[in-house]
Amino acid sequence: MNHQRKYLSIVLFFFLGLYSLNSHTQSEVGFSEEKILIPEGTSLAGYLPRRVFRNFDSPYASYFKSSVGFSNLPRTKVIALKNHSQIILIATIDVIAIDPEMRKQAETLIQSKFKEKINLYLIATHTHSGPGGFSKFELWQHLAIDKFNNQIFDLFLNSIIDSSTQAISNLKKAKMSFQQIAIDDVTYNRRRSLFLNPKANLITFLDNDNKKIVSLFNFPIHGTVLGPKNLYLSGDLPNLLEVKLQKSFQHPFMFISGAAGDIGPKLDKYKYFELDSAGDFVLMETLVENIVGQVISKWNQTDSSELKTISHQTFKIDLPKANVNLSHCLEFVLPKKFQWISKLFFNVSMPPDLNKPMELSIMKWNNLHFYLIPGEPITEIGKLIESKSLENNLSNPILFTLANSYYGYILTQKEFQRGGYESCNSFYGSSYGENFLSGVYSSIQKFRSIQ
Repeated sequence: MNHQRKYLSIVLFFFLGLYSLNSHTQSEVGFSEEKILIPEGTSLAGYLPRRVFRNFDSPYASYFKSSVGFSNLPRTKVIALKNHSQIILIATIDVIAIDPEMRKQAETLIQSKFKEKINLYLIATHTHSGPGGFSKFELWQHLAIDKFNNQIFDLFLNSIIDSSTQAISNLKKAKMSFQQIAIDDVTYNRRRSLFLNPKANLITFLDNDNKKIVSLFNFPIHGTVLGPKNLYLSGDLPNLLEVKLQKSFQHPFMFISGAAGDIGPKLDKYKYFELDSAGDFVLMETLVENIVGQVISKWNQTDSSELKTISHQTFKIDLPKANVNLSHCLEFVLPKKFQWISKLFFNVSMPPDLNKPMELSIMKWNNLHFYLIPGEPITEIGKLIESKSLENNLSNPILFTLANSYYGYILTQKEFQRGGYESCNSFYGSSYGENFLSGVYSSIQKFRSIQ
């Protein structure tokens, strides 16, 4: 009996020692970015007013106007985080939304190159002037993205693979600093709700020599200033913001939006749809200079600490059957005196591709907790998630939206009933927001129990 106890004690101390050794292993971080050489004449995704019946101008544009040039090429940016035997990739691409098939293929092909377990999280910057033609989902093709084009799809796919591979090859032991600042007077609630969130999350990774690897800038703002009259391919506000921040601080920046389903960029003139593209660019430059100026004055770049804890889990959320409320859609486009006509219409079922469980991912980096959401939640939804996270002792909740797929706008029942553009593009009925929140709350509790 004593021998058994002695044996068990030795085994126990062995595993405790092994756990202690692993738990103090410093994580590694790598970064890479790559421009995507999109062909001239590629259509621009994002605005229905750019829709044409037939486009004969370019082999890369069918349903939408083709671009007339480049403001800047779309890019892929990847942060690689290695912790023990796993590698997590946080990647952004300059598109309006993520095609889940592209993400899945990229992850599979990257995994084939490495022994470690690879998890790819792919996030859209949500430019409405990025290239179209990259998704096989026909509904999106006709409404915003244009006819699927294998060449465009492969350009993005290969860029994600190449940039991820490069980020992994750039891995080095790293530390992390975090600070939250308020960015004032640069956004407004376009649904005239009282909800607004000025918090920007700034996360910087540094090597052991305190050289900055990359900073992640997370802020709830709809990243679109350039209107439908703009025919230049562009990464829009997120791209210019990254460029200006990098120029000011002399290291790379990566933008990821927060809960901005009802948050627009606050411009000097709100009717920017009436401006020409040159006017749009002037407004965007002014707004970005305002944001960067506030970051310069408020960001202290606090002391860094070793990045020891990285964990993540994905949860499935069942949703109601997808449909579109034509009353809300017509109400949005009809003149006020004709809006009564919208009441004659009803819900229409959507393609079966939309009737799949939503996948929500939760990640932890030290004491930061991230919620990766495949859609556009409004501010009120975002604040409810933050509150529930704190109630469950998951500190520093940070929302990464437009991640891995796209399930439309996520509104509360009250906001959905108000109608408008966001309600028209919310495909799971008036109970969608409550159903989604219930799934998120359950996922938070499960994640907490796992931790």
